[in-house]
Amino acid sequence: MTPCLRALKARWPHLGLTVLTENPFHEVFTGSACIDDVAVLERGSNSIATAWKRFRMGWRLRQQSFDLALNYHGDPTSRFLMRLAGVPRRVGYDWYFGRRAYTDLVANPAPHFGGGPIHTVQLQLG
Repeated sequence: MTPCLRALKARWPHLGLTVLTENPFHEVFTGSACIDDVAVLERGSNSIATAWKRFRMGWRLRQQSFDLALNYHGDPTSRFLMRLAGVPRRVGYDWYFGRRAYTDLVANPAPHFGGGPIHTVQLQLG
């Protein structure tokens, strides 16, 4: 994901980028010159505590009034948080389950890279 974020920031230097990630992965993004903020999603000690932490994160994100969310993961939690955060433009791949959660769908970019299997970096840049 970091090559894609660097490309976005290079194209639009004024763009404010926030990455939402779970706790084990936040260090990958912390301190990156192209990322303005890292929102760390914690898990609770049980399912109720985890749900509460997700609601709190959604509220925090809502207060930041994001214009656009790019979902590189596509799981139910990320879809839920985009909606709870009230992000008006939500972008995901057109093969994701729960496609109706997105306002904009992106087709598989493999044809632009020769049509065969592509690396995750190529997928996200495409």
